[in-house]
Amino acid sequence: MAYSQHNEEQAAVWTAYGEGKPVRVPVSIFAGESMILLEPDLNPQGYTFQDCFTDPAVMFAVQLQTQYWNAFHLPGDRPRGLPESWAITPFFQNITDAAWLGAPIHFYDTDGAPVTRALLTDDRKHLLFDRGIPDPFSGILETGRRFYEYYRERAAKETFHDRPITVTEFYQGFSSDGPFTVACNLRGATNFCLDLYEDPEYAQQLLSFIVESTIVRRRAWVEYYGLPRERGGLYLPDDSIAMLSCEAYRELVLPHHKRLSFADRAPGQKINVHLCGDSSRHFRLMRDELAVGLFDTGFPIDHGWVRRELGPEVTIQGALQHDVLLHGTAEEVAAETRRVLHSGVMEGGKFILIAGLLGGAGWRAPLHREPARTPLDNLQVMYDTCRAEGRYR
Repeated sequence: MAYSQHNEEQAAVWTAYGEGKPVRVPVSIFAGESMILLEPDLNPQGYTFQDCFTDPAVMFAVQLQTQYWNAFHLPGDRPRGLPESWAITPFFQNITDAAWLGAPIHFYDTDGAPVTRALLTDDRKHLLFDRGIPDPFSGILETGRRFYEYYRERAAKETFHDRPITVTEFYQGFSSDGPFTVACNLRGATNFCLDLYEDPEYAQQLLSFIVESTIVRRRAWVEYYGLPRERGGLYLPDDSIAMLSCEAYRELVLPHHKRLSFADRAPGQKINVHLCGDSSRHFRLMRDELAVGLFDTGFPIDHGWVRRELGPEVTIQGALQHDVLLHGTAEEVAAETRRVLHSGVMEGGKFILIAGLLGGAGWRAPLHREPARTPLDNLQVMYDTCRAEGRYR
């Protein structure tokens, strides 16, 4: 009952937004499992990322605890309090594609976060071509399917805080980390960027192999779940294209994005694109060539310029400057929120303000694994400022 007014407001905001008649900019704030793993007060058991990757009971418990914390502590336009049910699925961070293709997983000594190490060193650059496409249910994806079945068994006979548990599809079986990013993970970013120019035939062969492998895997997993084939082609991330010039992206990577994103897409269907960092110089081309309907952006970007580039029909999800949210005073956070909202990005009514808390570092600073925690008070200031300043008149 304490959250009833908030829940009514956030539901009305999203309903109006979905109907194309927004009353104000929605605010989406989310913290991932690492929020629990990296915060000693919330993790008295001392669970690590490696524990989650090897023990389904640990991942199950950490995900439920994360959802509970989000429901009672994070501001934003999300239901607060106990939900009708908890929805969880296994998640192996942003290393799944490279790990499935054979890259060894390493856990940082500092905070335990997982990364992959380069598999295709100069003395075995053609290893994957010799091996061929892996079984879609092998390696880390076999682990994912095993965890998924474990989740289903637990959820069928347990509740969490007297609420049922729903297990959704293990979507990493049919998602993608992006072909260029995966190539950088497999070869090492510097080596693969050099390959593009010093051994272009090899670079294109590797990108083609990754795309074909992804399509084969994606089709196997959507069939496993009995989903329509196009269900696997709605989302395209590829963070590492932030390193490419417009010319290099158009010539060297865009054809692979087109192959991957159109392989199983229904006619007229648009996709969502997620890009960390500032890849905004590529957005217009991606919109036109890939039929993108939503960009989930990184930072720092010029929100107003992106809106002018894309026009009013494309949805933009954008965050504040990260250092302001992390280290700024309440006044600085409010000013930064107003700056973004008044940049012109709201034109057309298709803007969602996000908190930049997604990904491998949870509610701590993403990408940099900043030890200082993002103050909850700053998140509240961002939300309250958007409620006041993000209204459509």
